[in-house]
This record gives sequence, C-alpha cells and structure tokens, in this order.
Amino acid sequence: EIWREVLGVEQVGIKDDFFELGGHSLLATQLAFACEKRLQKKFPVKTVFENPTVAQQTAWLAGDISDTNINLLADTQLGGDIYPLPTKPLPLDQSRAIMLTGATGFLGAFLLVELLEKTDANVYCLVRAEDETQATARLQTQLRRYELYDRVEWTRVIAVCGDLGVERLGLNGERYREISANADAIFHNGALVNFVQPYGLLKPANVLGSVEVLRIAATERPKAIHYVSTLSVFTGKPGTPTGFAETDEPLLNEGLTGGYAQSKWVAEAIVRSAGNRGFFTTIYRPATVAGDRRNGVWNTDDFLCRILKGCVQMGLAPDSDAKLEMATVDDISRAIVALAKADCAENRIFHLNHPKPPTANALLDWFAANDFPLCKVPMPEWINAIHNTAETKEDFALRPLISLFTDEQIDTSSNVDSGYACLSTQYLLQSLGTEFGEFDETLLRRYRDYLFSSGIFDVIEEEITEEN
Repeated sequence: EIWREVLGVEQVGIKDDFFELGGHSLLATQLAFACEKRLQKKFPVKTVFENPTVAQQTAWLAGDISDTNINLLADTQLGGDIYPLPTKPLPLDQSRAIMLTGATGFLGAFLLVELLEKTDANVYCLVRAEDETQATARLQTQLRRYELYDRVEWTRVIAVCGDLGVERLGLNGERYREISANADAIFHNGALVNFVQPYGLLKPANVLGSVEVLRIAATERPKAIHYVSTLSVFTGKPGTPTGFAETDEPLLNEGLTGGYAQSKWVAEAIVRSAGNRGFFTTIYRPATVAGDRRNGVWNTDDFLCRILKGCVQMGLAPDSDAKLEMATVDDISRAIVALAKADCAENRIFHLNHPKPPTANALLDWFAANDFPLCKVPMPEWINAIHNTAETKEDFALRPLISLFTDEQIDTSSNVDSGYACLSTQYLLQSLGTEFGEFDETLLRRYRDYLFSSGIFDVIEEEITEEN
C-alpha cells in the first residue's frame, strides 16, 4: 500500500524492484519516511537501496535480513599491479595536457577555468555523454550556468566521453591511449555526490574510479595526481583545540556514517597509499563550496542552498553558533591550481576551509536582516518543523534529505575551537598570493542578489514586491 502511494501505481508485486517501477532517490526518501510514520519503526533510506523489493524490505523489518556489511578497510587496499612509472611527471607549468574529472560540477567548472588561465595546457574533460558532441554541449551548458563560458578558451578544451564507475574510466581505446601518452597531470575532482545513497552504490564511481585514475596515471607517461577529497573524511572530535590538522590521518570509526563520506574516506586512503608507493600525489580537502566572489554564483542544488531555501519555506532558522566550514568556489579553485604549481606540493595534503568561517547564526542573521523572513528557534524545534513540513509540502527543499535531520545527527555544539585547522595551508597560500578573502558585506550582498535572481526564492520576492 505504501509503495503504491509513493510510486503512484495501481499494482505492486512482492518481487517488484522499487527503482524499476520508477523509483529514484527522492521517492526512496519519501518511501522510508512514510514507512517510519506508518509502521512506527526505524526505516533508513539506505534500506530502500539495499533491499529494493517488497519481499526484501518485509524480511528486513522482520529481522531476517541484516544491514549490508561493508569492509571499508579492505577496500583501501591498492592492487599489487598498480605502480608508478620510474620517471617523475613534468611540473604543471610545463604540462602540455591535463585530464580533469568532474568538470561539469560546480567546483570542476571553476577548476577548468583556472587551469586554462594559469597554464598553457590543453584540458581533457571526462564527461558522461553519448558522444563527444553531446559531451561538449553538456560542458558548455554548465559553464554558462555558472557564468564562466566567456572565460574559456574552447580551442584548448577536449570533452571526452567517459564514466568514473566503468573500467578504464569508460574511455574508448583511442582516447585512453591519447590521454595516457599526452597528459602530465590528472585533477581528479569528479565524484558521485549523494548524501542519501549507501556506500555500495557510490563505490564504483568514487572508489573504483579513483583506482582507474591511478592506472591511467601509470600508463605510458608519468602523471601527477591531484585528488579533491573532502573534510568529511574526519569524524568525531579533534584531538587538539585547533581542530583536525592537514597531517592528521582520518581514522575509521563508527562515526563515519553516510555512503558519500565513507566512499571519499576509502578513495583518499587509496590515494595516500599510492603516494607512499611512489606516485606523485597531492590531496586537497575542501570545505563546503560556497558561491563565487565575482558574481555571487552558487550551485543552487547544493546542501547549503537547500538549507537556506528550506529555512525560508518554513520561515524558521536554527539557533546555532556552530561554525559553517565553507569557502568560496573561486578561492578553492585558485588555491588548488596555485598549490599544484608550487614545488612543495608533492605528496602533501591541504585543508581548503576558511580560517575565519561564519557561524550559522551570523550568516542566517544577516539574511534575516536582508529580506529573508526567518525566525530563530532552538535546534530540536527546527528539526521537528523540517519533518512536519516534509509531510505536507511536496516541493520542500529539504524533503529529499529528510533522513539527515535527526536529533542524533545534528550537532548543536557552539565549541568554536573544534573543526579543521588550515593555518599551514593558508600560510603557504599567502606566500603564493592566493589567500582566501573575507565573508564580508559585499560578498553576502552578491549572494543575496544572485539567489533572488536565480528564482529559487520567487515566493519571497513576490511578498517583498507586494509589501513595497
């Protein structure tokens, strides 16, 4: 009955697959939410993905099927057949060609522009598409979306069809040989970003894709590997008041939950192992990627934008002094390329978060004072409002992420000494002339203007217009 309501179908068999009947991530979240409410039992979203039939879900509820066991530590083992070539790759400023994954994403698009502007290399962009014409068109569409199209020297961009989750990155034989023979560096920024799906579904793209990057890096021509990780590989509280340092190794513990963080933890561990094996590797751990400084452009589908939109839809915001670990997309992309060009960037790890990030209260208070109707409430009340709104409002921005909002998962701590240390990285960036800018009034106003113009707050704009 619940399946029929969520999927909008008349008949469902006990062996029917939820996703073959039209289910997807959003509907999986709604199904789990509906099951919890109707059955009064915990029903995690990952259960839908791991047990996609009625029969399997019934067995899981009865305790006949346990949660899928995963061995993250075992997955970090780098195959014995993957070793670097004996010679070192050329420095980035001498590279004639670069491979970039994830170029159609928000950070990836800015990375592409930065690589074109700061090097003379041609850039191969791995894009999921039916053919290279479609790959180019998709890439150009994304660059227009982020207001970057006119900054690109398109004669130096080669969009190639590929897939991180497929052997040899899904490249055809000719392109694989071409990139292997010509590229001097790989900027591995691509990943399947999904905060709902379990590890098993993200492993092919995020983990195995990283292994394939190492394989091509060791084929024909030595290539430097610049891997974009995430601060989310750390869990728990740091051992020092200054936070997790660049030199700290992310530990595997029960706090590492969520398929995305788990997959990035495994992938980073593999890249670190490759560095120990002799590969030229650099790891960058960015914070939440915020809008750019030039135009205030955001990825309006990302987590932080959904939080802000969800707050506006409810008219409520959480009262929290927690630090928002974030940095602008152009600060991050500039930092990655500057560090990649620096001599000291071999086998180094960098934290790309802001040294003075805003708190949730500071950011939300600013928006509340600048045409965003928000009322502060305690965190538990805000979480409760999210669940209530998700039941009644179909276009609620936080509805697809409802499983992330529980009392246990939301940290209301105001301990400003916790988090991620980045002074070592920032000192180096300062010496390179690429230190991060401030989250000041000018930047926040650009954000406000862009978010209004993007249309995600049309309801607010109508209300403001009526009041005026």
